[in-house]
Amino acid sequence: MAEAERNKLSPYRAFYSLTLGGAQAHYLNDRIGNFDPGKEADFVSLDWTAGQKAMVWQTSRLVDKDGPKDIKQAAKLLFSIMSMGDDRSVDETWIMGEPAYKKSAQEQALSASR
Repeated sequence: MAEAERNKLSPYRAFYSLTLGGAQAHYLNDRIGNFDPGKEADFVSLDWTAGQKAMVWQTSRLVDKDGPKDIKQAAKLLFSIMSMGDDRSVDETWIMGEPAYKKSAQEQALSASR
């Protein structure tokens, strides 16, 4: 089996590396990296139905409006967000556990029309 096949980066591994995995690598997992009580929390909430038309089309083919039905669909959805998501995919931003940004209805409509 080729090296590229043996060492594929799954969507779950990629998101883990961005969260708890990154915190552990920097020895900060006692303060950040997940949503455990007492930890600092800076995070974004992503809207998988927003963004460029190619992403919206791709995600609509993968899952229905209620979201993924199984782990395979969830992985495909995460991969689509990773590869095609952009600023239009950000629905909310939280800093230190407090809401800092929420996409308005007008921004949602504009994002859907692009």
